[in-house]
Amino acid sequence: MGTWQRSILVVLVVSILWIAACSSSIPTQAPLATVLPSIPVPATYATCTTINAPTIPLTATLSGTGQANLTAIGTTIYGLDQLLPTQGTVPQVAWQLLDQWHPAMVRLHFGFYGGQPALPENQQGVWDFSQDDQLIAALRAHGIPFYLDVRTGPPWMFTNTGQLRDQSFQEFATYMARLVGWYNKGGFTDDQGHFHSSGHLNWIHTWEIWNEPNSGYEVPAPVADRAATWMEAVPFARLYDTTVAAMRAVDPTIVTGGPTLSSYPDIPYLRAFVQAVQQPLDFLSFHAYAISNTADPDQNIFTALNGPRLLQRLIAAKQILAAKYPGKHVPIWIDELGLNEVSRPPADPRGTEPIAYAFNAAVYAIFAQQGIDYFGQFPLVGTNQLALIDFKSAQIYRTYWFFLLLARAFPVGSTLYPLSGPDGDGIVGLAAIAPDGQSLRVMIGNTQVAHPLDHDGSGVPVMIHLSLSSTAGNPLNFGNVGTTWNFDASAPTDGLPTPCIQNTQRVNATSTTLTFAVGGYGATFIDIPLIKTSNR
Repeated sequence: MGTWQRSILVVLVVSILWIAACSSSIPTQAPLATVLPSIPVPATYATCTTINAPTIPLTATLSGTGQANLTAIGTTIYGLDQLLPTQGTVPQVAWQLLDQWHPAMVRLHFGFYGGQPALPENQQGVWDFSQDDQLIAALRAHGIPFYLDVRTGPPWMFTNTGQLRDQSFQEFATYMARLVGWYNKGGFTDDQGHFHSSGHLNWIHTWEIWNEPNSGYEVPAPVADRAATWMEAVPFARLYDTTVAAMRAVDPTIVTGGPTLSSYPDIPYLRAFVQAVQQPLDFLSFHAYAISNTADPDQNIFTALNGPRLLQRLIAAKQILAAKYPGKHVPIWIDELGLNEVSRPPADPRGTEPIAYAFNAAVYAIFAQQGIDYFGQFPLVGTNQLALIDFKSAQIYRTYWFFLLLARAFPVGSTLYPLSGPDGDGIVGLAAIAPDGQSLRVMIGNTQVAHPLDHDGSGVPVMIHLSLSSTAGNPLNFGNVGTTWNFDASAPTDGLPTPCIQNTQRVNATSTTLTFAVGGYGATFIDIPLIKTSNR
């Protein structure tokens, strides 16, 4: 093993020991528990190569302050069969990946839609928690944080036109209060006065109320137009208030949030809901998908990043919360994120192609810099349009490895710094000092489109010349070599890319440069050791 290999191995081993020490003290039932497993140490390294391509200059200045990284990364399980071990190979693979990744939060997206009820009382008065309990007990045993999104009420609560039969919302509120009783207070009493004992105490800390009330797609009853708004914002705020009041009467310690809006860019709905809601809103949640038409060209996907579905909506949500709760930080959770939300076949394979590397890198850079508290990839198990595991074959899609490294390279508690470059170059990214201060992580996403009409194209390969500097009041000694992982079309689909050794070029005591390739659509991660030359 050469000197440079030993240097990198020492840095990684130190990181592993620090991360393991931090992880042991983290409670698994916190609202956003953070577990920081190490970046895997590979058996071999390659030598980074250059390509004949245009060079784009980027700079990052590591000042003494920076921005704290709040953005935890998680995923969604939307069916019991995806994790129950009796359901075959898919759950086995899913558990292996969850244990390896250990996401900050798993969203249990449970309800009654699609013919596979995942919550009790699908039939009124019939209570069977056995499968839910089995899955939740397994998550607790594996130490994987989770929260429960109750997507709708049971089918019997709806009229034949798809509306809740009790417009006071007390019926749904009572149902939710009983779920809280079962999981947090040892049981509940039903309408006949019978006590159902669970023995469970404090099993579910965080609850999300309903799913996408601004459409009718979730309702387990006939709806004339599922694309239309199912419930307006002010009535939904009353549903939320009535429900949360009943839940908190059972357990006042729980965390609750919503309104879990679809990605349709309806900022007025968000504003009206927040203005009307009276019960505690512990987090504001909504969904973000770039496109809803499989025929859209690649350019539409990247154009959407700064549009009303993503950045514009996010900025508006922060302004709305600041107006309602001045001086208070209300976390924003974007707990469904995907490239294409359309549910009609055929699937859009770009969600698991190299273009997804670039898309997710760009999205994460936006979310982290905007201070979003939770970013939920959707879903863990599904099709090649969005998922990390195929629901039929148990194939692991290449995007899993991207999220695995992203979560480990940019844990909550890192200190973020923006990257600056030419406007309109399609290169996005982020730099961060690790929580222990021993390394600098850089993520670069290449969203350059070769032709405006490209559909699942290959992008445009580029060289990046990155200049890193620290301030005189906070001088940093950058290591002479770093480690680079390239996620692009050449990356393996069955594991992390083989990292290469990235040489840096010292300019002076407080700055360095490096030049590297980003091959077409993709993302590059670089880990550079830091030696502090003064107290930060």
